[in-house]
Amino acid sequence: AGNITLTSSMRSNLSSLKSLACQMSTTQTRLSTGKRVNSAIDNASSYYQARALSNRSSDLDMLLDAMGQSIQTITASVQGIESGLHMFEQVNSIAEQALSSLPDNMRFYNGPTVAINSSMTTAEIQNIINSNMAVELEEDITLSSTLNIDNDITIIGNGHSITYAGTIGFKGAIGNTVVNDPGECVFNISGDAKISNLVINYSNSAAQAVAIAIDGGRAEIDNLTINATTSANRLYGIQVLNDGKLQLDTTKNINLSGDYSENLVNGNPDLWSGRYNTDMLTNVLGANGLATSACNNYATEGLAAGSWYLPALGELCDLYGTDYTLVTAFPFDSGTVGNVKAKVNESLGVLREKGLTVDDLINNYYWSSSPEDTRMWTILFSNGSGGRTDLFRRDAPRITRAIAEVDITSKANIGDIMYSDFSTSAADNYDADKTAIGIVFAVSADKSKAKIVALQNFEAMYFATNDRTTSAIQGYFWNGNNPSIPYGLKALTAQGDINVSNETVGILTTDSKKYVEQFNTILNAYDYMVDDSSYQGINLLKGGHMDVMFNETRTNSLRVQGNDISSQTIGIITRDWHSKDDIATSINEVKNAMNSLRNITEALGNSLSIIQTRMNFTDALTDILQTGADDLILADMNEESANYLALQTRNNLAVNALSLAAQSNNSVLKLF
Repeated sequence: AGNITLTSSMRSNLSSLKSLACQMSTTQTRLSTGKRVNSAIDNASSYYQARALSNRSSDLDMLLDAMGQSIQTITASVQGIESGLHMFEQVNSIAEQALSSLPDNMRFYNGPTVAINSSMTTAEIQNIINSNMAVELEEDITLSSTLNIDNDITIIGNGHSITYAGTIGFKGAIGNTVVNDPGECVFNISGDAKISNLVINYSNSAAQAVAIAIDGGRAEIDNLTINATTSANRLYGIQVLNDGKLQLDTTKNINLSGDYSENLVNGNPDLWSGRYNTDMLTNVLGANGLATSACNNYATEGLAAGSWYLPALGELCDLYGTDYTLVTAFPFDSGTVGNVKAKVNESLGVLREKGLTVDDLINNYYWSSSPEDTRMWTILFSNGSGGRTDLFRRDAPRITRAIAEVDITSKANIGDIMYSDFSTSAADNYDADKTAIGIVFAVSADKSKAKIVALQNFEAMYFATNDRTTSAIQGYFWNGNNPSIPYGLKALTAQGDINVSNETVGILTTDSKKYVEQFNTILNAYDYMVDDSSYQGINLLKGGHMDVMFNETRTNSLRVQGNDISSQTIGIITRDWHSKDDIATSINEVKNAMNSLRNITEALGNSLSIIQTRMNFTDALTDILQTGADDLILADMNEESANYLALQTRNNLAVNALSLAAQSNNSVLKLF
């Protein structure tokens, strides 16, 4: 080509065609890519600026995806809360229904129970009791023998009755067995028993029969009715012995027949049976028993003759003030503190100052009406020591004191003055317009009776020394083959603890069981739902959290903190109802939990709103960034199309011009 010589016009046309070809290539590239800057060569400044804007837009676009997933996580949690609110409305409705439909005087037992019916034998019922299962009566039953409770048992009577006819009263010899064996009864409790809403129909032909014996065990009894009869005497509703414990709501429904019968007996009844002892000795001795005769003939205003009696050993201990827990040996002087004697003498002193004829409790022997074989138990009031004195010692001082048991309707305290209308007052508040008849030295466990001591001593009184006396005493109080055993001491220390609230306690029932089961079933379903309210491994309803990023440098974010809204954590604690108060508590807990859920929903809603707003902003910002990048590098397609058309025209013209330039050479060719 270097040896070929072209005309200047042809070279000019060729050069123009090369330029047009380059321009057309550039224009075609712009038309095909839509960009006027396709690389840094085209325009380094615009290219890199656009690339930076596009990169940021891409980063923010990725954040938009993460924000969208965060919104879904919150939405799942909000949906869980909404469903939880519906469940709480259900449990609240169940509790409200239970509260309105169940009587106010009910207490609830919601555990498993075994039903007792009349087709079961006593042995079958005993086996159920031995299995430690709570039992409930579904109908009235009849027993053929005593039910022994030596474990932890709950008995729900449902208002039904247990009927039992006993044939044996107290079985043990007093001396050898320390305290009386209760014999046949309905319940012999040596374990821990809770008994409610039960009727006991009990009859026994033996003396000293008892419907319920608490022998070293513990019993909580309420809404109990005892209808007990005896053809003998000394029938007891409930006896507590061998350090047993009784919690009783009321004795109003314990109805007994028989002379000397008592609703409650604490320990060995012989040691507190002064009235029985006095009557027995009077029947045997007649006028020869000077002390007993004096008691039967002694009367003051408000208490007729025959109402006073000689104190038994336990009653003398109470009159002196013996702390039975400290009695450890014979003679039992270690437990004698004399606090009651001091209060009684103080009150007697007040009455003496008021001009009444009264005698202090003196520091000498007081004979009890409790015999032991051929001896009588005594208390020395100088130090409270206990001992025994031979019945036939005519030279022994028979200083004794009469007491009486009085029904009371108001609160009485030890040392109070008892008046003939059976009202009481402290000695400092002595009422001269009333007639004083004695001083209170003991108050019954149910606060319904008070024992009072006479205002005067009966002195120098003794028992007759004849075979009839010895025979009668031994016939009932015989100490067995070992008369040296101080049974009185041991029986005193084996007392129990009786507490009577004198308030009717709610009936124990299983009527709430179906409501409790429904209540807890829904709450369990709620807890399961909370556990399942996670999204991509995050559960805001179990205390989880998530961080939502708002910019590409991760310097701006929002932490969405969840809450553990499981039923117990959110405050629904009372799920086992024992009374209607518990139901009311559950209702309040559910309502408070619903308010808490609404507050949590509001907090999540605020977070959702913030994320949604930032998501909208980020979405708009990515558009702005991409538009800015496009402005820097995109071509004007109209302009590039026009340029390409112009270049095509110019290219055609250049080709034609080159053709014309070549024609001059063709003219030279024609010469040949």
